[in-house]
Amino acid sequence: MDYAFIAAAMQKRWNTWNIQGFMILSLCMQVLLTIFARQRQRTSNRFVIFAVWSAYFLSDWAATFAFGLISNAGCQNSNEAQVPPDVLAFWAAFLLVHLGGPDNITAFSMEDNALWMRHLICLVAQISVFMYIFVKTLPNNRLLVSTILVFVTGVINYGERSRALYLASLENLKKTIKKDTGEEQSDDVHIRHTILKGLVVDIVPDLQECNKSRRYIIDSRSLSILHLISIEGLM
Repeated sequence: MDYAFIAAAMQKRWNTWNIQGFMILSLCMQVLLTIFARQRQRTSNRFVIFAVWSAYFLSDWAATFAFGLISNAGCQNSNEAQVPPDVLAFWAAFLLVHLGGPDNITAFSMEDNALWMRHLICLVAQISVFMYIFVKTLPNNRLLVSTILVFVTGVINYGERSRALYLASLENLKKTIKKDTGEEQSDDVHIRHTILKGLVVDIVPDLQECNKSRRYIIDSRSLSILHLISIEGLM
């Protein structure tokens, strides 16, 4: 068996289809997350949860790897896949939208919110690489308008994800909850909501707040308590 021939054939296939393959993989992960991401809150099925978890992490990896392949092809000016440079720039902009993720899942767990700084640095780095690839396509870029529109959309989407992760991080939640509990509140439901959120970030309410919560639960109707629990479950 001629292993050198097989290796050369595999290398040729890789050089021809690597970018397209990872673009398709990244798109598939986005579709799966868009369809099934909310199921993780509604089911205890381990297979569904594992599938969503896998798609969540593979989506970032696939988009980042595809971005690296595009930047490598653009830097070397030798794209064996014969993909025009303006198409590569458009795909790079499209990957920024992928890195921002779908709207129905920003983080898989609370711990992921602590990575907001990494996502922000990644956004700056990806923008820099995109600008390098994009400038090299000028002035003959046939997809100029489309690329700019997708790029702006991707930056906004990725920026929103980084901001959402920051706002939902434990440290920021602690600051927000401490500020809310220190202010005078008139809405009992809001007070209870603030206290319950504090338990998530290890802020234990004092005896006075516990007594307020106890009186609120005793004096409230059953439907009001169920409504409050449903609100907390969505947060």
